[in-house]
Amino acid sequence: MRIDAFKSLIQQGATGRISASGNDDQVQSASQRLGGKAVGVVKDFFARFSSAGRMAQQQENQAVNQQLRQALVASYGDRVPAKLLDKLQNNPTKPITVSDVRKVIDQIETSRPTAVTVSLPGSGTRVELSPSTFPRAALSKIPDLQGLVQQKIDRGHDLVTGLLDGTRGLDPAATQQDVTDIAWFLHITAEAKNGDPFSSGALTVSDGNQTLRKFLDSCPESYQRASSHIGGFKESAGGQHRGIDIPKGQGVDSLLPHGRTTMLYGSMIANDSTPIPDTMLFFKLESHGCRLSAPKESVRDADHQDRPVRLGHDISDFIGHALSFISGIKARSSGEHAADSRKERLPADIKKAFKELVDAAPPGLRDVLMKNDPMAKAAGIRVMMANVDEARRLQDDNRDQMGMFNVDLNTGTSSSVYDPAMHTGTNFLVPTAFETMVTDRYGNGPDLKYRIGNEIILLRNELG
Repeated sequence: MRIDAFKSLIQQGATGRISASGNDDQVQSASQRLGGKAVGVVKDFFARFSSAGRMAQQQENQAVNQQLRQALVASYGDRVPAKLLDKLQNNPTKPITVSDVRKVIDQIETSRPTAVTVSLPGSGTRVELSPSTFPRAALSKIPDLQGLVQQKIDRGHDLVTGLLDGTRGLDPAATQQDVTDIAWFLHITAEAKNGDPFSSGALTVSDGNQTLRKFLDSCPESYQRASSHIGGFKESAGGQHRGIDIPKGQGVDSLLPHGRTTMLYGSMIANDSTPIPDTMLFFKLESHGCRLSAPKESVRDADHQDRPVRLGHDISDFIGHALSFISGIKARSSGEHAADSRKERLPADIKKAFKELVDAAPPGLRDVLMKNDPMAKAAGIRVMMANVDEARRLQDDNRDQMGMFNVDLNTGTSSSVYDPAMHTGTNFLVPTAFETMVTDRYGNGPDLKYRIGNEIILLRNELG
């Protein structure tokens, strides 16, 4: 049996439980078998009140269950989720309704793993987008979705590289299409670098002159908002976080990857508390905007004009954002995030390894390891690694001073320059277990000078 036999029930507008049919190529609803929709549904319901009727229904349910499993495998093959087949197998006498079948078919047919494949401009890297990248309606109803998304990625690439290279000015101002084009290009480039899709996470992008941030600021929909991310960078001009919400109902330009509906962004500029080699743009797609949660006046960027409040939309988003924030408290406090999350939070095991390194270090180097508050939201791995390098340099310099003495010319007494306590504990002259953990996970390239936690880092040469 093919799935078309079950689809026919949906097309007919049948309702209620599906019952067995003597014809292997056809199924019917219990209401059809019992003489019509309304009357049949009522008769089928009351049939369960007798032991004979209940047993007959269970036998029918078991036969339908087997037919549905066979039809799904015959029609969709390995696209059928294993969990669904297991669920059917483990509940063989449970009633299956027309509505149940509609949901199953919709899930499978709008979640095709080869739905959309795009290429990144410049490198030509082919990226297969996860079905979760798009809402189901987009997969099934937008003609040439692949071509339209490819155009958005291409335009996003041209905008980003033109702004960074100075070949594209800040005028004209950013439109909604520009914003979503940039979002698609950056997020899919980050997924390609990650090697797997991620629905939740942050990335940082080279933005030395803040032209990318200023261009996004020019969008009339941009507004300043409170944010729990990378607090230390907000002290610099341009560092206060902004949001741009994307209204639905405007085709592909209303879509952001993985069903997100708003963009969070802000500049990461070096200051006294947060050293970094170059200015970066912090970028994150979220499910709810935050227009009603404005930053304190004392930390606002005075020259930024916020979009007007839209009460209906903004209240709904504020509630959604608050609930989302509450649901993520456990993950933030533990450092244990979902496998597909690429947030800038410090992973729990790396934080633990660094604390163990500090505890085992010579007392004279512990202050060096804790310089610039490496556990802070805007610090993390890049500060930790820089502090370890500084501890190694100091320990190496001290070792080279072995056999050297300071002489007091007034008294003629001498004292050793070498401090043996500097070598009591961790030997920084070989890679530490903490460094090995970090490089095994993130490599030993230039990313480490920018990395806070588990975010994706896109440097200029990776943008095409």
